Amino acid sequence: MSIGLLIRREGDSGAPRRLAAALAPARIHPVIGRAASNVFTRHLRDLNRTRPNALGGKRTNYYAGAARATSFRIESDGVLIAINQIGLRQRFFGGTIRAKQSKWLTIPVAPEAHGKRAREFGDLTVVFGRGRQPVGLARAGKLYYALKKSVEQKPDPSVLPARATITAEVDRAVDSTAQRAWRRDQAPGS
Repeated sequence: MSIGLLIRREGDSGAPRRLAAALAPARIHPVIGRAASNVFTRHLRDLNRTRPNALGGKRTNYYAGAARATSFRIESDGVLIAINQIGLRQRFFGGTIRAKQSKWLTIPVAPEAHGKRAREFGDLTVVFGRGRQPVGLARAGKLYYALKKSVEQKPDPSVLPARATITAEVDRAVDSTAQRAWRRDQAPGS
C-alpha cells in the first residue's frame, strides 16, 4: 500500500516543510503499520468470538492465537503485516492438504477429537471399510477420526479483513497524524 502526498509551499511560514517531515516514510510507516496491524488483530479476535468449533467440542481459540501472532515490519518501500499462525495461509487460499509425516490425515469427526492429535488417544483402533481399506479411528465403537490421503479446502478470504477496512483505518491514522502536525505548525510561536 502506498500513500502519495502533494505539498505545495505557501508563503514563508515553513509549515509545509514541517508537515512533510511528519509524513516522511521514517515517521509515517510506523503509524501505518500500527493502524493496519490493529485492523488485522481486531478482525481475528472477532472471528475467534463468532466462529465456534463446528463439532461442538472444546475451543482451540485458533483465531485468537492468530491475533496474538500479528505484527508489522517496516520495509524500505512500505509496511509488511505478518501473521505467524500455522494454517492461516491455507485457510485464506484453500487448496489440497496431503499427509506428509504419516500415511493418513486424521480428520476429527467427534467433539472430543477437535484440537487433539490422534496419538493423544492411546486406545484408538483402526476401522476398515470395503476392501480392508482403513477409513477411520475409533474408541469403544465411537468414530473419532476419519482417515484421508488428502482433502481439498475451499478458499476463505474472510479470514482476513477487507481491503477497504484496512485502507479506511490507515487513512484515518495518517490523517490524524497530519492534522496533529498541522496544528503544531500553526500554533503561535512555531
